[in-house]
Amino acid sequence: MTIHLAILDVDIPVRPHYHRNGLYSTQYRSIIEPAVHRLSQSPLHPDPIKLVVSNWDIMGGVYPPEHLLQSSSTTTTTTTVPGNDTTTNNNNKNDNKITSLLITGSASSAYQTTTNPWITPLKTFIRKIYSHHPHIKLIGGCFGHQLIAAALMPDSTRVEASPLGREVGVHAVQLTPRFRKAFGAVLGGKGELRMQMMHGDWVVPSSSPSNGYITETTGSTTGSTTGSTPGGSTTAGDTPLKNATTNSNNTHNEGNIKPPWLNIGWTKQCPIQGLYLPNRVLTLQGHFEIDSVGMSLVAREFGPILGWSAEVARAHQERIAWEGGVDDGDVVADVIALFLVGEHMLSPNSKL
Repeated sequence: MTIHLAILDVDIPVRPHYHRNGLYSTQYRSIIEPAVHRLSQSPLHPDPIKLVVSNWDIMGGVYPPEHLLQSSSTTTTTTTVPGNDTTTNNNNKNDNKITSLLITGSASSAYQTTTNPWITPLKTFIRKIYSHHPHIKLIGGCFGHQLIAAALMPDSTRVEASPLGREVGVHAVQLTPRFRKAFGAVLGGKGELRMQMMHGDWVVPSSSPSNGYITETTGSTTGSTTGSTPGGSTTAGDTPLKNATTNSNNTHNEGNIKPPWLNIGWTKQCPIQGLYLPNRVLTLQGHFEIDSVGMSLVAREFGPILGWSAEVARAHQERIAWEGGVDDGDVVADVIALFLVGEHMLSPNSKL
């Protein structure tokens, strides 16, 4: 089988990080390609898998053309690509049709549509893919996670600046039982996934109060109201939470999203760490594509812009390097690879 993963670049990395790791699309490709190879060589999927990766400059208005969005059995027609004035008309069925789209992270916020006019056309494009091209899977990372929620779940979720402050560094995402079951073949019994974080916005259920999130066991809210600054960062709330790895009160979070959507898991500082719609959508708040060295470079550049004090900057760097900065990026990449191939296409009783 052939997988064509189109990666939509919605920002450029800070210069030191770019010099080390390249564009965001390159970083995703570098970790997803080996994962697809592992899957192709495993008993899970004995048939050969060919991965084709393309990248698209969304901020520059460059979108995948319509003929690549059609399923292999469909003849295309001329259409205008949202956010781009050009039209496409290509009936070449030998082209590698896009089977999945990945939206990268960005320093912008999904709700900053006035200062970032490229966001609204991208939301329209996401809705178009979801409604008219159901064979194309959608993946989102950090900003991509938030934008997909804003585009596809506006009635049940909202995206906003987190009143608990910016979540930075290695945090253990506690996985919901149904997500663990869906990807158990590659999770290897893991109940949590350690991921690097760098976000000041979050996705929360529309029913949650604006100054925190509800815990089922107490019915109370946590967090405090703080002023927000551009990019979803917070001011008084930007002090890192200590040992923010597990919140036992949040075991309810599998049920805080309307079915058939599923919350993949949570941390103490963020109640929805990703969204999952079987065989259609998978989003992640964390960064499996960035290691501790890369995240340290990002934090050094963003700290002065966000007004971090020396104490806050030091605390964030300590969290990035927490327990050696070890994360489960490769395991998350295996989850992504399995999602790309199709969770329903596994060989019975096989494990990676």
